[in-house]
Amino acid sequence: MFQLYQGLDKAYCFLHLEKHFGLAMDYSSFFTSISTCLQPDQIQRDALTRAIYARDASLYRIVPAAVLVVENETEMQVVIKLAYQFDIPLCFRAAGTSLSGQALTAGVMLIQGRGWRGCEVLDQGARIKLQPGVRGSEANARLRPYGRKIGPDPASIDAAKIGGIAANNASGMCCGTQQNTYQTTFSMRWISSDGHLLDTSSKQSRESFCVHHGELIEGIRQLSEEIQANAKMVELIKHKYLLKNTTGYAMNAFLDYHDPIDVLTHLLIGSEGTLGFIAEITYKTVKESAYKSNVMVFFESVEAACEAVQALEKSSAKAVELMDTQALNSVKEQLPSHYSAKQNVTGLLVDVHGDSATALFEQQGLIEGILKAFEVEVHFTSSSSDYAKLWKIRKGMLPSVAAMRNMGETVIIEDVAVPLQHLANATKALQTLFLSKGIDNAIIFGHALAGNLHIVFNQSFQAESDIVRYRELMDELAEMITVEYDGSLKAEHGTGRNMAPYVEKEWGPEIYQLMKRIKRLFDPKAILNPDVLISFDRNIHLKNFKPMPVVQAEVDACMECGFCERVCPSKDLSLTPRQRIAALREIHNEKSDLKFSVTEMKAAYEYRGLDTCATDGMCASVCPIEIDTGKMVKELRVIKHSNLANHLAYWLAQHQNGVELFSRLALKLVHALGSLGLNLKPKLPGVMPKATATQREVCFNKDHPENKIVLYQSCMQRVFEGSSESNVSLTQTLCSLASKANIEVRVFSEAGQCCGLPYASKGFPAAAQFKFEASKKRLLELSENGRWPVVVDNSPCTQQMQLMRQHGLNITDSVEWLEREVLPNLDIVQQQQTLGLFTTCSSQKMKLQPSLLKLAQALAQKVVEPEGIACCGFAGDRGLSHPELNRCALSGLKAQISEECSSGVSNSRTCEIGLSWHSGRNFEHIAYLLDRASKSKV
Repeated sequence: MFQLYQGLDKAYCFLHLEKHFGLAMDYSSFFTSISTCLQPDQIQRDALTRAIYARDASLYRIVPAAVLVVENETEMQVVIKLAYQFDIPLCFRAAGTSLSGQALTAGVMLIQGRGWRGCEVLDQGARIKLQPGVRGSEANARLRPYGRKIGPDPASIDAAKIGGIAANNASGMCCGTQQNTYQTTFSMRWISSDGHLLDTSSKQSRESFCVHHGELIEGIRQLSEEIQANAKMVELIKHKYLLKNTTGYAMNAFLDYHDPIDVLTHLLIGSEGTLGFIAEITYKTVKESAYKSNVMVFFESVEAACEAVQALEKSSAKAVELMDTQALNSVKEQLPSHYSAKQNVTGLLVDVHGDSATALFEQQGLIEGILKAFEVEVHFTSSSSDYAKLWKIRKGMLPSVAAMRNMGETVIIEDVAVPLQHLANATKALQTLFLSKGIDNAIIFGHALAGNLHIVFNQSFQAESDIVRYRELMDELAEMITVEYDGSLKAEHGTGRNMAPYVEKEWGPEIYQLMKRIKRLFDPKAILNPDVLISFDRNIHLKNFKPMPVVQAEVDACMECGFCERVCPSKDLSLTPRQRIAALREIHNEKSDLKFSVTEMKAAYEYRGLDTCATDGMCASVCPIEIDTGKMVKELRVIKHSNLANHLAYWLAQHQNGVELFSRLALKLVHALGSLGLNLKPKLPGVMPKATATQREVCFNKDHPENKIVLYQSCMQRVFEGSSESNVSLTQTLCSLASKANIEVRVFSEAGQCCGLPYASKGFPAAAQFKFEASKKRLLELSENGRWPVVVDNSPCTQQMQLMRQHGLNITDSVEWLEREVLPNLDIVQQQQTLGLFTTCSSQKMKLQPSLLKLAQALAQKVVEPEGIACCGFAGDRGLSHPELNRCALSGLKAQISEECSSGVSNSRTCEIGLSWHSGRNFEHIAYLLDRASKSKV
């Protein structure tokens, strides 16, 4: 078989075969050595961790031997050096949003811990220095004040991390071939396969690397000379990169650069972790337009749409996204009203940018003129919400198709590019190809100006005939794109495993041999991501398909894209939503080849999957198909409870007034003992809140019959004091504000009443429903069957009570009521300089952030909102029972709450407790500050 691998000697081929088949690898010595430099919790060999990292967003599943959490460059160098010493295969994984199988390994997987999130803006935003653990959207958020952004803009930019964006040379909707990572890299720090660190911005580091790695440097020089001396090869390389192309290594580096270090740097871009580890990258940023608009237009045929694309090629359109009939049908419920479902309809999403409102309007008019020549309806929108909605439709097409797959099917995405003049014919030919294979669920969409098409379809691999069909499909696809249309087989998703056998097909044997030489120069012991990009197994794309067993209706549609992970409060503690689903699928995989106990995984899942999930549902807010993993966890909690536990919960719900009394007494006891020097409280990061005073609130009885509210006092307000800065309860404070605004209040503060949320979140639906119904009945009485609004003092309770609207109750959060009904009737007499503001997860889902912000801005000259924290993780009382969840979720809070912030505000008592603990500032309900800073208008 070695004759297949001309250009590499037999010893090197055998090294690859060793890594592929797991032969002769000294794992025991490696782990013994690694344990001397990493902490035990950084070396994860347990069943559950290996199971969740056996999967990514691709169609493959490969179980790693271990997962190492590496925190910094020094640790990474040590790990790589030891792997080099013991011939251990490694894989570097960032966000795991990869679609071609490049983030999987049977060897040791290296993931970056919290220490890899460095981000430094340079030269007033002209450059930005980023570590691989920073998400693309986070980098852009840091650049936004400078009117700049990074060049690559993949659809996964909110989830994808810089390490993966650079390693795959990801591009996207607007960046084309001129603003991807390859074109915008300024400098790089990377670690070679033997653990040597090179900083390309340092002259000393460059010189040192040349001395210690002379063979690599000389090899690059030789390759450069051979390529540049071969006119036919030069012409082929130039032609290939007129299109988007991430198939194989970046051969254009040999033409674009002369210094071997510069060539080496750009070969690393798009190398998918097969040549080294990118520890830091400095980007040259690009301008971000302040004014944007877009439009979705529909054509009667693919030909008409592609003709319009060619007409738009030389226009000012920033992006043009094509969607075929099947693609549009997959999201038809979200499309604009002028969409009309027809057999061959093809859509274009056209994006226009401008430096000013006038410039945008002018560009919009030019584009509109071009489009109207094709007799289509054109309705541009510059509304930020409508603009984002159209892009959300386009970005969500992949998961939307995945959600429609049949039981046991896996979602597959291919990614090709063709010259623009072939776009229509290629689109039709691809449609025909898939139908000929009996695949009628394939959709085609992509970046039309770049001739870049994504093909998404669902495929089963349960029978041998399924695999045969897939192999034939891939063979014919490769022939069509490379020969008939002279295109690229991977435009922007990376070669990975699923296109590795076809790299030679696209590039030809001569350049393919050069790629093999590149691999050997950089990775002489074949330890870096074996079988990715360059594989000696011609059938590597037909192995290790990912099983997708049915586990739970709420999450079965998940394709494991990872878009949900960034908002999860437990992402750095236990599991993310994607991982909770993946683990459950591994537990239910009846055909699993895993050599570890399912019982072990189930036991670990109790804590990591269930106990440390905040069940906040924020994952649904960023999931393209709105999967709520928190709902799944709640249902699993229901299943695990015994009948005795359910009966006990129901009994407690019936006697909740006693539970509240006991809770207040317990808090008083803790503080009393604390004053005597005895600390019996749990190991919490801050001072336990005090118990609220047991008092019945007095309603204001003003004569305003048409201006009344019912104020719902949550059970949390009856247990915990409302603010450590005030002896006045939140109920009294809200009544005070109502009085200033001439609003009459009826307070619903009956002991034991509850919306049911504490029971629902713990998996006791019967108890939750009992409390919900009791509160609903009483509120209907107090509000005179919904005549008066019900204002709720705690945002999670407000969200829980939304269903009461179906019964005629007008449920309103206190923040929304304060902003709409109270604030206009107040004079603000005091302002703070800088105020911290945290919008709770429930407030985000109810879209209350604008109301909170308006109130905060009325009270302070400057408002600081922490970024990257979607949920505080306190989750009712879970911040007390599992304080590590709250600590993890708010790990970045203190650094963002600036020194000048004297205090902070929010609108949920338990959230405010955790925020106070982890910010070093007192957080309280915004009503307190509003009451202190206002008086009634005369």
